[in-house]
Amino acid sequence: MDDFDAKAATWESNPGHVQRTRAIARAIRSLVPLSRTMRAMEVGCGTGLLSFALHEDLGTVLATDPSQGMIDVLEGKIEAAKAENIRTSRMDLLKEPVQGSFHLVFLQMALHHIPDVEGFLLSAWEMLEQGGWLCIADLDSEDGSFHGPDTEGLHLGFDRPDLVRDVQGAGFHVVDIDTVFEIHRESDAGERRYPIFLLVARKA
Repeated sequence: MDDFDAKAATWESNPGHVQRTRAIARAIRSLVPLSRTMRAMEVGCGTGLLSFALHEDLGTVLATDPSQGMIDVLEGKIEAAKAENIRTSRMDLLKEPVQGSFHLVFLQMALHHIPDVEGFLLSAWEMLEQGGWLCIADLDSEDGSFHGPDTEGLHLGFDRPDLVRDVQGAGFHVVDIDTVFEIHRESDAGERRYPIFLLVARKA
Protein backbone atom coordinates (compact mmCIF):
# COMPACT_ATOMS: atom_id res chain seq x y z
CA MET A 1 0.00 0.00 0.00
CA ASP A 2 3.01 2.33 0.30
CA ASP A 3 2.79 3.16 -3.41
CA PHE A 4 -0.85 4.21 -3.15
CA ASP A 5 -0.16 6.15 0.05
CA ALA A 6 2.48 8.13 -1.86
CA LYS A 7 0.16 8.77 -4.81
CA ALA A 8 -2.86 9.80 -2.76
CA ALA A 9 -2.16 13.55 -2.51
CA THR A 10 -1.89 14.00 -6.28
CA TRP A 11 -4.31 11.28 -7.44
CA GLU A 12 -7.05 13.66 -8.52
CA SER A 13 -4.66 15.98 -10.36
CA ASN A 14 -4.72 13.41 -13.17
CA PRO A 15 -7.63 14.50 -15.41
CA GLY A 16 -7.95 10.97 -16.75
CA HIS A 17 -8.94 9.68 -13.32
CA VAL A 18 -11.68 12.29 -13.10
CA GLN A 19 -12.97 11.76 -16.65
CA ARG A 20 -13.04 8.00 -16.20
CA THR A 21 -15.02 8.31 -12.99
CA ARG A 22 -17.58 10.61 -14.58
CA ALA A 23 -18.13 8.14 -17.41
CA ILE A 24 -18.54 5.23 -15.01
CA ALA A 25 -20.94 7.20 -12.80
CA ARG A 26 -23.10 8.11 -15.81
CA ALA A 27 -23.25 4.47 -16.86
CA ILE A 28 -24.20 3.31 -13.36
CA ARG A 29 -26.99 5.89 -13.18
CA SER A 30 -28.33 4.72 -16.54
CA LEU A 31 -28.51 1.06 -15.47
CA VAL A 32 -29.18 1.06 -11.73
CA PRO A 33 -32.25 2.74 -10.18
CA LEU A 34 -30.35 4.69 -7.52
CA SER A 35 -32.34 6.18 -4.65
CA ARG A 36 -31.85 8.02 -1.37
CA THR A 37 -33.01 4.89 0.46
CA MET A 38 -30.03 2.83 -0.72
CA ARG A 39 -27.09 1.79 1.44
CA ALA A 40 -23.99 1.51 -0.76
CA MET A 41 -20.37 0.47 -0.38
CA GLU A 42 -17.39 1.27 -2.60
CA VAL A 43 -14.55 -1.25 -2.52
CA GLY A 44 -11.07 0.11 -3.19
CA CYS A 45 -12.39 3.66 -3.15
CA GLY A 46 -9.04 5.45 -3.37
CA THR A 47 -9.74 9.15 -2.85
CA GLY A 48 -13.44 8.51 -3.24
CA LEU A 49 -13.98 9.91 -6.73
CA LEU A 50 -16.80 7.50 -7.54
CA SER A 51 -18.35 7.70 -4.07
CA PHE A 52 -18.48 11.48 -4.43
CA ALA A 53 -19.92 11.21 -7.94
CA LEU A 54 -22.81 9.04 -6.70
CA HIS A 55 -23.38 10.01 -3.06
CA GLU A 56 -26.10 12.59 -3.73
CA ASP A 57 -28.14 9.83 -5.43
CA LEU A 58 -27.75 7.44 -2.47
CA GLY A 59 -28.73 7.24 1.17
CA THR A 60 -25.37 6.29 2.67
CA VAL A 61 -22.01 5.27 1.24
CA LEU A 62 -19.33 3.28 3.05
CA ALA A 63 -16.05 3.99 1.21
CA THR A 64 -13.37 1.36 1.91
CA ASP A 65 -9.72 1.10 0.92
CA PRO A 66 -6.62 -0.59 2.38
CA SER A 67 -4.49 2.55 1.79
CA GLN A 68 -4.44 4.96 4.74
CA GLY A 69 -3.12 7.73 2.47
CA MET A 70 -6.14 7.44 0.20
CA ILE A 71 -8.53 7.36 3.16
CA ASP A 72 -6.88 10.46 4.65
CA VAL A 73 -7.42 12.41 1.41
CA LEU A 74 -11.02 11.23 1.20
CA GLU A 75 -11.76 12.22 4.79
CA GLY A 76 -10.45 15.71 4.06
CA LYS A 77 -12.78 15.95 1.07
CA ILE A 78 -15.74 14.73 3.11
CA GLU A 79 -15.10 17.35 5.78
CA ALA A 80 -14.64 20.16 3.25
CA ALA A 81 -17.79 19.25 1.31
CA LYS A 82 -19.81 18.35 4.42
CA ALA A 83 -20.75 15.13 2.68
CA GLU A 84 -22.32 13.64 5.77
CA ASN A 85 -23.68 10.51 4.11
CA ILE A 86 -20.19 9.19 3.23
CA ARG A 87 -18.20 7.35 5.89
CA THR A 88 -14.83 5.70 5.48
CA SER A 89 -13.10 2.53 6.58
CA ARG A 90 -9.53 1.41 5.99
CA MET A 91 -9.93 -2.30 5.40
CA ASP A 92 -9.23 -5.31 3.22
CA LEU A 93 -12.62 -6.79 2.44
CA LEU A 94 -11.31 -10.35 2.09
CA LYS A 95 -9.63 -10.25 5.50
CA GLU A 96 -12.10 -8.19 7.52
CA PRO A 97 -15.84 -8.92 7.51
CA VAL A 98 -18.15 -5.96 6.94
CA GLN A 99 -20.94 -5.36 9.41
CA GLY A 100 -24.30 -4.61 7.85
CA SER A 101 -25.87 -5.13 4.46
CA PHE A 102 -26.07 -3.05 1.30
CA HIS A 103 -28.27 -2.39 -1.71
CA LEU A 104 -25.30 -1.52 -3.93
CA VAL A 105 -21.63 -2.54 -4.01
CA PHE A 106 -19.45 -0.80 -6.57
CA LEU A 107 -15.78 -0.53 -7.51
CA GLN A 108 -13.70 1.03 -10.26
CA MET A 109 -10.25 -0.17 -11.29
CA ALA A 110 -9.97 -2.17 -8.07
CA LEU A 111 -10.88 -5.72 -9.01
CA HIS A 112 -7.57 -6.31 -10.80
CA HIS A 113 -5.84 -5.58 -7.47
CA ILE A 114 -7.86 -8.29 -5.65
CA PRO A 115 -6.02 -11.64 -5.74
CA ASP A 116 -9.07 -13.79 -4.97
CA VAL A 117 -11.76 -12.56 -7.36
CA GLU A 118 -14.08 -15.50 -6.67
CA GLY A 119 -13.74 -14.87 -2.94
CA PHE A 120 -14.61 -11.22 -3.42
CA LEU A 121 -17.68 -12.07 -5.49
CA LEU A 122 -18.94 -14.44 -2.82
CA SER A 123 -18.36 -11.75 -0.17
CA ALA A 124 -20.29 -9.24 -2.27
CA TRP A 125 -23.16 -11.71 -2.59
CA GLU A 126 -23.29 -12.13 1.18
CA MET A 127 -23.23 -8.37 1.82
CA LEU A 128 -25.97 -7.48 -0.63
CA GLU A 129 -29.67 -7.43 0.12
CA GLN A 130 -31.90 -9.55 -2.09
CA GLY A 131 -32.32 -7.59 -5.30
CA GLY A 132 -29.12 -5.64 -4.60
CA TRP A 133 -26.72 -4.46 -7.29
CA LEU A 134 -23.04 -5.11 -8.03
CA CYS A 135 -21.18 -2.72 -10.36
CA ILE A 136 -17.63 -3.52 -11.46
CA ALA A 137 -15.63 -1.19 -13.71
CA ASP A 138 -12.22 -2.47 -14.79
CA LEU A 139 -9.79 -3.18 -17.60
CA ASP A 140 -10.18 -5.58 -20.45
CA SER A 141 -7.42 -8.19 -20.67
CA GLU A 142 -4.10 -6.50 -21.54
CA ASP A 143 -0.46 -7.45 -22.01
CA GLY A 144 0.91 -5.98 -18.78
CA SER A 145 1.80 -2.63 -20.32
CA PHE A 146 -0.88 -0.77 -18.38
CA HIS A 147 1.00 -1.02 -15.07
CA GLY A 148 4.44 -1.50 -16.57
CA PRO A 149 7.02 -3.90 -15.13
CA ASP A 150 5.55 -4.03 -11.60
CA THR A 151 2.59 -6.32 -12.17
CA GLU A 152 3.23 -8.82 -9.39
CA GLY A 153 -0.02 -9.80 -7.75
CA LEU A 154 -2.16 -7.98 -10.33
CA HIS A 155 -4.65 -9.40 -12.79
CA LEU A 156 -3.80 -8.16 -16.29
CA GLY A 157 -7.34 -7.04 -16.86
CA PHE A 158 -10.22 -9.44 -17.43
CA ASP A 159 -11.66 -11.44 -20.27
CA ARG A 160 -15.31 -10.40 -20.29
CA PRO A 161 -16.91 -13.83 -20.88
CA ASP A 162 -14.75 -15.34 -18.14
CA LEU A 163 -15.70 -12.60 -15.67
CA VAL A 164 -19.38 -12.95 -16.55
CA ARG A 165 -19.11 -16.67 -15.87
CA ASP A 166 -17.46 -16.03 -12.49
CA VAL A 167 -20.08 -13.45 -11.50
CA GLN A 168 -22.87 -15.83 -12.48
CA GLY A 169 -21.12 -18.63 -10.60
CA ALA A 170 -21.33 -16.53 -7.43
CA GLY A 171 -25.11 -16.41 -7.88
CA PHE A 172 -25.62 -13.08 -9.64
CA HIS A 173 -27.69 -12.29 -12.72
CA VAL A 174 -25.58 -10.22 -15.11
CA VAL A 175 -27.65 -7.32 -16.41
CA ASP A 176 -25.10 -5.67 -18.69
CA ILE A 177 -21.42 -5.44 -19.57
CA ASP A 178 -20.16 -2.83 -21.98
CA THR A 179 -17.32 -0.40 -22.66
CA VAL A 180 -17.82 2.91 -20.85
CA PHE A 181 -14.41 4.57 -21.26
CA GLU A 182 -11.04 4.23 -22.99
CA ILE A 183 -7.67 5.18 -21.54
CA HIS A 184 -5.24 6.44 -24.21
CA ARG A 185 -1.49 6.41 -23.57
CA GLU A 186 1.47 7.17 -25.77
CA SER A 187 4.28 4.63 -25.93
CA ASP A 188 7.35 3.99 -28.07
CA ALA A 189 5.13 1.80 -30.22
CA GLY A 190 2.52 4.55 -30.65
CA GLU A 191 -0.80 5.15 -28.96
CA ARG A 192 -2.14 2.39 -26.72
CA ARG A 193 -5.81 2.10 -25.90
CA TYR A 194 -7.15 0.36 -22.81
CA PRO A 195 -10.93 -0.15 -22.83
CA ILE A 196 -12.74 0.06 -19.49
CA PHE A 197 -15.92 -1.99 -19.11
CA LEU A 198 -18.74 -1.70 -16.62
CA LEU A 199 -20.36 -4.95 -15.51
CA VAL A 200 -23.71 -4.59 -13.75
CA ALA A 201 -25.18 -7.59 -11.97
CA ARG A 202 -28.02 -8.19 -9.55
CA LYS A 203 -28.65 -10.53 -6.64
CA ALA A 204 -31.95 -11.79 -8.02
